[in-house]
Amino acid sequence: MFGARRYSRRNNPFYLRIGKTGGTVVNSRMQEGLIYRCQTANFQCFAISREAVLGIHFEEEMWLEDTGYAWPDDRVFFYKAYLMGYQTLYAPETSYHNLDAKTGRVRDIDKTYWDYYTHERNITIFWRKFLLDKAE
Repeated sequence: MFGARRYSRRNNPFYLRIGKTGGTVVNSRMQEGLIYRCQTANFQCFAISREAVLGIHFEEEMWLEDTGYAWPDDRVFFYKAYLMGYQTLYAPETSYHNLDAKTGRVRDIDKTYWDYYTHERNITIFWRKFLLDKAE
């Protein structure tokens, strides 16, 4: 039921949007030299003020921690920020090098089952909490 990712060929000011099913809609027609808005982003590399972080009230989203792997914590954080009027911007020409490459590792359990369970559980809660009965 929940689409994970789809690509849009329409010109719009967003690089990433949240679709009606909770999946990510990616702008595949970006132009060089432009900066795009996002409704979601990754925690890997971003800059934000302390006041904005506190204003998002991420502590209200403890349901993300129930599974031991907080997928989609970044989607919830940045979408809440978007709903509260904060702007997340994406500059396509920006790059960085991640030295960790171990993010998202979980304890020794049946990872395949756990990944599916965690994904479906959390995306269903996200959809119910943020998208059900709301106009896009």
